[in-house]
Amino acid sequence: MVSIGCGASIWQLGRADTKIALAANLQARQQMPILNANSVSWTLDEARERRMIVWGNL
Repeated sequence: MVSIGCGASIWQLGRADTKIALAANLQARQQMPILNANSVSWTLDEARERRMIVWGNL
């Protein structure tokens, strides 16, 4: 039981590290300049987790 508990806690710490890294990446991408979707056709990788401005007609 002790080894199962230790293994589970190590697994949880690994998950926490992953989530912290993802949150830091998301915060960094949100601090980048806002993209204008009307001026350039952005790729998914360029636009992922970024703020965008779009103007359109109905």
